[in-house]
Amino acid sequence: MKKKTETEKNFQKEMEVLRHRVSELEEHKIEREQAVEKIRLQNEFLNNVIESLRHPFYVIDVNDYTVKLANSYAFSGDLSKNVTCFALTHNRKSPCKGAKHVCPLEQMKKTKKPVKVEHVHYVNGDPRIFEVRAFPIFDSVGNVTQMIEYSLDITDHKQAEEELRNSEEKLKILFENAPDAIYLNDLKGTFIDGNKAAERITGYNREELIGKSFLRLKLLAPGQIKKAAKLLIKNRKGKATGPDEFNILRKDGSKIPVEIRTIPEKIGGKFLVLSIARDITDRKRAEEIIKEYSRNLEYMVDERSKELQLALKETEFERDKIDGILKSIADGLIVIDKHFRIILMNQAAEVLLGVRFSDVIHQPVDSVIQNETLRDRMKTTFDKKKTSDQFDFEVLEKDPKPPSIMRARTSVIKNKEGKFSGIAFILMDVTYENEIDRMKTEFITSAAHELRTPITSIRGFSEILLSKGDIKEKEKEKFLSYINQQSVNLTAILNDLFSISRIESGKRIILDRVICDFSMLVTETVSNFQKLFPKFELKTTMTSAPAKLMLDERRLKDALERILSNAVKFSPEGTSIWIKGESLNGDFQLSIEDQGIGMSPDQLEKVFDKYYKVDASDTALGGAGLGLTIVKYFIEAHGGKVWVESELGKGTTVRFTLPLEKEASP
Repeated sequence: MKKKTETEKNFQKEMEVLRHRVSELEEHKIEREQAVEKIRLQNEFLNNVIESLRHPFYVIDVNDYTVKLANSYAFSGDLSKNVTCFALTHNRKSPCKGAKHVCPLEQMKKTKKPVKVEHVHYVNGDPRIFEVRAFPIFDSVGNVTQMIEYSLDITDHKQAEEELRNSEEKLKILFENAPDAIYLNDLKGTFIDGNKAAERITGYNREELIGKSFLRLKLLAPGQIKKAAKLLIKNRKGKATGPDEFNILRKDGSKIPVEIRTIPEKIGGKFLVLSIARDITDRKRAEEIIKEYSRNLEYMVDERSKELQLALKETEFERDKIDGILKSIADGLIVIDKHFRIILMNQAAEVLLGVRFSDVIHQPVDSVIQNETLRDRMKTTFDKKKTSDQFDFEVLEKDPKPPSIMRARTSVIKNKEGKFSGIAFILMDVTYENEIDRMKTEFITSAAHELRTPITSIRGFSEILLSKGDIKEKEKEKFLSYINQQSVNLTAILNDLFSISRIESGKRIILDRVICDFSMLVTETVSNFQKLFPKFELKTTMTSAPAKLMLDERRLKDALERILSNAVKFSPEGTSIWIKGESLNGDFQLSIEDQGIGMSPDQLEKVFDKYYKVDASDTALGGAGLGLTIVKYFIEAHGGKVWVESELGKGTTVRFTLPLEKEASP
């Protein structure tokens, strides 16, 4: 009985140990689950951080160059397909090599340290300059296994630096070649810099001037030093001075009169004085001559004063007429007196009204002006005697052309007593300005329509993708492809608007010129177009040897694609388009000829105008009317010429030339 009791006790102890072990296992399970959840949250946080970056971010395998992790700014495709970094960012089939394109991954494998290099990456087919910052990831034994890469687009920064360098060079040229002497000195009068004119006026070269004061060089006569010292005191208080006259004592002992202006400026953290000295030798000589003439004129004026007083009354009306003429700034001029009679008319007004001034002088306006609108508005303006007025009216043309739009501006003429003596009407042809306004209105409507279409499509398909959870992969891929295509179309429209904005604002588009085979560029572009438009037959003929030209390949390819796009857009399917290249008179000429709808002479005259579309109806083909304007700008930026030949119903030929360059090694 006692032995059984011991067994029971041992069993109870074992059961207690087992329960304790089970409890420990439960605690370990909870800890593991908490650890897994913590890791999941950390990974989720890390992914959110990476995705929030506004620049491309990658994690790359150092052994096979494949991208293991990337945010949406870097890549939106499938990483399981082993995409390499050089294929993704450089459109290359092998890693970067050479001093100009150092591979950060290869450099990091050697140094095991962070790397920063500049690379050209391709974004939507366009080259962009990036600052690549790379950081190594090590395994447990210190080997580099992966690389973190973070890329910053510095293209605009680089372009700004280039523009700044150009501005500095221009400023230096202006400074050196300014006709007036320009020099810098400190607040003690010591010269710091000077231009060529400063050397010419003082007789000292720049090295002799710099580091010395005007007192040490004895550039001023003793009687003028006190005057110069007072001006320098004003400069120290931040005040500009001048113009003040001084006599400069040149190095050879000769004197030269100058007029000096000074401007205190903060340069390089300290105040300096910018001085401008102008040689007034010729002016001084002229002043002596003028004084002599003045004495003679005073005598003559005294003798003629009585005669002039009498003549003033007789010429008063004529002077009023001349004042009215001087105020006119337009083509046509009609002046009427206080009795509503025509007293002056220039040749442009004669042509406009179809009358001769000699036949209608002093006749009432009612019997001379046949245009009813002009006549009535002139009468209204005359009755109200407004100081100034403006109105538009139409002038019918003899041919079928639309009527011309004329704008009349008025200016009341008063005599010396301030009384009303007539009105001057200035007539300007504003037909072209009105046409431009109309074209801009059509352009805004067209651009809004062109932008709305891709935006609506992108929004619609993206809402479907977001709202429907049961979309098949093929259907999803179709939707995403359509969204991508519409975004490409939207980018093209915005690029057109950006390019024309630069043109209108007078900004120069910087060309990235390289030596290239233009014939090959044309052939490749046409081949790609043929694949996109198989229902057209594109025939290419290059009658000359390959043309080696200094070109911006992207700009020229863009111009060629715009011309081909118009040829396809305005031609019926099944027709042919001929592309011919040849060398002519030191230029390479390319012609693109289609069998499309063609253009009338009026349309042909406006084909390069901004916002102009050949078909402005509601059924017009897509586009904002900027294509050929941009083509013309690109071709002329390369020193070439572009023109169009067309006949309504018989097709259109666009030709452009580019200057040939001597062949050079790439």
